[in-house]
Amino acid sequence: MRIFITGKPGSGKTTLIKKLSAYLVEKDIEVAGFYTAEMREGKRRTGFQLTTLPDRQTYLLASQKLPGIPFGRYYVKTEGINKGIQAIKGKADLYIIDEIGPMEMKNPDFMPVIREVLNSDKNIIAVIHRKLPHIIPEESNIYQLTRENRNELYEKLKEAVDKHLNM
Repeated sequence: MRIFITGKPGSGKTTLIKKLSAYLVEKDIEVAGFYTAEMREGKRRTGFQLTTLPDRQTYLLASQKLPGIPFGRYYVKTEGINKGIQAIKGKADLYIIDEIGPMEMKNPDFMPVIREVLNSDKNIIAVIHRKLPHIIPEESNIYQLTRENRNELYEKLKEAVDKHLNM
């Protein structure tokens, strides 16, 4: 099973991934991977944190403070991405990756591990940056998430997972 989700910023991609991962854990499906979430001070985004699965440990992925690799107004923390890479290498029935995007690619170790997962027969649910759909295998399912379809897509993906994993 290969499911890829893309969409504009703020469409709910990470929220969808968090809901799906909670659903999978509830169904005793072994998951590994990570999701990223915005860090905010009031209405202002100040960075991103990475949460590993299944242990839900949180690490700094990017902030507006040095040190780190410059990326727009943020500094990417390679140690945060390294924790995500380690989580992807764990044993699981299904791998969750949020997100395969330019920020994560600032760590040179990220894409080799992603390519390894993409070239394997592992079950994957991943968020792919909207400008990078060309890196996923052709036989994959890619879903465009919008604010209008996010609840419907959650139900559709739950059904796809249930069917594929015989739940």
